[in-house]
Amino acid sequence: MKFAITALFAGLAVAENVTISNFLYVGVSGYDQISFSLSVDDINCGADHYVIGGMYACDNKAWTFQINEAQGHQIKLLHAVNGKTLSGDFDIKMNGPITTVRQQIGTSTAELN
Repeated sequence: MKFAITALFAGLAVAENVTISNFLYVGVSGYDQISFSLSVDDINCGADHYVIGGMYACDNKAWTFQINEAQGHQIKLLHAVNGKTLSGDFDIKMNGPITTVRQQIGTSTAELN
């Protein structure tokens, strides 16, 4: 019985809450860049000269993200765990002195499931 329960739960990926912080957008001379940190496992993510809808890897390859808006305001974060892929959508609030250099206001949290 214990083995059956363990086998059942081993195949299930549990939802996880993740927070994005330290988000930075720089779009100077047509060379857009974004970078940000995740609240789990000290993971950092970034993309240089990205394409809307493109997939990019974080420094831990189990974590990837898709940029869904030109300045990175909308991001889909994906985490591959136990053979499953969890995903969640983030809306990043930003402000900056000019439209080509913007920083995150506060943090953004979403549940990946």
